[in-house]
Amino acid sequence: SRTKFYNKWKSLTGEAPNVFIEAIRMEKAHDLLESGKYPVSIIPEMFGLKDLKNFATGIMNTSELLQESQSEKNILNKTDI
Repeated sequence: SRTKFYNKWKSLTGEAPNVFIEAIRMEKAHDLLESGKYPVSIIPEMFGLKDLKNFATGIMNTSELLQESQSEKNILNKTDI
């Protein structure tokens, strides 16, 4: 059932399934923005977002998380040397 799935997912990952899905969407949208293949106004529609303001907020949060993740990877790589 939906409730069992939600509870199991939350217990395993610590976050709700919709948060995970939103993070994946934002990461893919971030990649499209960096590629420059599509105008900024089209990308939110590609991911089912109607409000450009919410998209901008989500992208900024995703960018910060990606930068933090990259910094952590760089630190780990430096300590492996």
